[in-house]
Amino acid sequence: MEVEVIKEAIKQVIEEVGSDDEGDDRLLLSKLMSQLEGEPSDTKLNMSRLEEQEERIVKELKIVRRQNVITHCLLSVMILLTAAWQISEVSIILKLKNGISHPFRSFGSMLKSVIKPRTPNANQDDTETSNKTII
Repeated sequence: MEVEVIKEAIKQVIEEVGSDDEGDDRLLLSKLMSQLEGEPSDTKLNMSRLEEQEERIVKELKIVRRQNVITHCLLSVMILLTAAWQISEVSIILKLKNGISHPFRSFGSMLKSVIKPRTPNANQDDTETSNKTII
């Protein structure tokens, strides 16, 4: 439809210029007219090329979107792991600070854990005796 309107406009301009003595304009307009007459088959080819390009672009966008989702998930996991690691580092630093602030208390608790024998829990004794009786 648009091509037909353009053809009509060029024909009108050719007729108007035809009465004038400007040969260059008339030649240019006749070239445009011949190009427009050859266009219908070219426009179909261009339309099919555009559709193919659009399909390819849509496929590429889907791939990029999938990659973005994967990247966002991996980034979230890395942020969580970094936060957990930093929290553990802070707890270790606080324990060291407490040990440095109260050196005798920390040394005493360390000796106490080494010297004091472990006492088994009452629940473990009951399970061990019940296991012996079953066997």
